Amino acid sequence: MLWQGPLLAGEAVAWAEQSSGTGSLHLWSAGRGDRIVYRSDSLALGRPFTASRTLLAFERSYPSCPPPPGHVCPDGADAVIGPPTGPFRILVRPRTCFLPMIGNALALDGGIAAYLELDCMRQRLRVVVRNIAHDGRPRVLHDAALSGGCCRDIAIAGRYVAWSDATDVVVYDRLAHRRAYRARIGQVGSHVDFGFDVDEDGKLAV
Repeated sequence: MLWQGPLLAGEAVAWAEQSSGTGSLHLWSAGRGDRIVYRSDSLALGRPFTASRTLLAFERSYPSCPPPPGHVCPDGADAVIGPPTGPFRILVRPRTCFLPMIGNALALDGGIAAYLELDCMRQRLRVVVRNIAHDGRPRVLHDAALSGGCCRDIAIAGRYVAWSDATDVVVYDRLAHRRAYRARIGQVGSHVDFGFDVDEDGKLAV
């Protein structure tokens, strides 16, 4: 059963599927055909994943501890990143709380990753970028309270990172370290369901 994708990963195509109860991440290329690059029950099949020419990132979900007899261990989650064929390492730190409204929490452009990081203890949501190609440290672009309606989806292209903020989309210039502009999609106080993407010149499609 196909769960996510397909999407382009450079000259390859990636998708996530489930077979015999186990999730797997597939990579197809003209020279190598179909390869399974990750297979595990921890693969978060209901969550989006993302790819660029050089990187693949996806989310995982798993029990956060060995459950003692008669008790339920809370689910944990994280996100990993690596070359399209692996190996993969942790990108987003493990957590044990969830926010159902989060959509696309991962985005890639070349060797740059943009992602949403949920802080369970502080009840905060951060927009973070990291230069994976140069092993750069995570840089927080925005930090908001969960109750504020910010940061449910994220996109990146070139120097621009975009994220949703209630009925707006914020476009941020990560090289100039400032907000480029804010686009209002709906009336203040209204509820609007929308998806979006950003181009390398900062244009927004909603």
